[in-house]
Amino acid sequence: MKKGVAIIILIGVIISIVGAIILGIAISKDYFKANQLTVNNSYDLTEDFEDIDIDISITNLEIKIANVDKCNVTCVEKEKQYHEVKVENKTLIINKIDKRKWYEKFFMFDIERMKIVITLPNKDYKNLNLKTSTGDTIITDLILNNINLEASTGNINLENIKSADAYIEASTGDLNLKNITSTNVELKTSTGNINFKDYIIENTLKASASTGNITFEKIDAKDINISTSTGNISGSIITPKTFTTNTSTGDIKVPNTTGNPCKLSTSTGNIIITVINE
Repeated sequence: MKKGVAIIILIGVIISIVGAIILGIAISKDYFKANQLTVNNSYDLTEDFEDIDIDISITNLEIKIANVDKCNVTCVEKEKQYHEVKVENKTLIINKIDKRKWYEKFFMFDIERMKIVITLPNKDYKNLNLKTSTGDTIITDLILNNINLEASTGNINLENIKSADAYIEASTGDLNLKNITSTNVELKTSTGNINFKDYIIENTLKASASTGNITFEKIDAKDINISTSTGNISGSIITPKTFTTNTSTGDIKVPNTTGNPCKLSTSTGNIIITVINE
């Protein structure tokens, strides 16, 4: 009797294991199909807009200016993950759409990142708001009133940008900025480096990192406040400043000049600064 029960239990276990394997194979096929880049969509937008509002995830993004009459948005995406592209109230809106089933999200990673390329007519724009969870961002040649960029995981690269106010944040990733003009700017990263060159700020520059180096070349602002917890601060500033510096572990080398305030602080790292027009 006991032997018969054991055999029945063994058969039940074998059937369960075989069933789980078959289910796993079926789910994995659906998962890989749902997460492969298979769709290419292109949108030519004839409506005029002044603002740009983007909310995406697991997507690389490029925004650029070209000699064109209308905006084009090209998306390389997936069958069940794609983007809504529209113009409403003079705003270009791009939102993520996710139609995957629960088990197609189970592994919590994607085989390939999607990609969006936005080609804009050469004119001035008002506001650019971007939120992205995972992916690199490249933006070039834009003139804006305000720019607000927030990335959870990914690098943000900006070049040839004019914006009155700018807030740029990456939780895990580097900020790389070149040839930028702003009135006020705040740069922030939790884990990553901040690198900027030829960045002229009319009023206030704030840059902070929790873990990462902050390096710069040929920058200037009336009020500079740069801090990192673990990392070095180094670079060149165009005009003389009155420096206030602090580091717990590291060397400090700054010129003995006077001018607008420049506060530099790190817990663990060096502070090395030069003034170009000393």
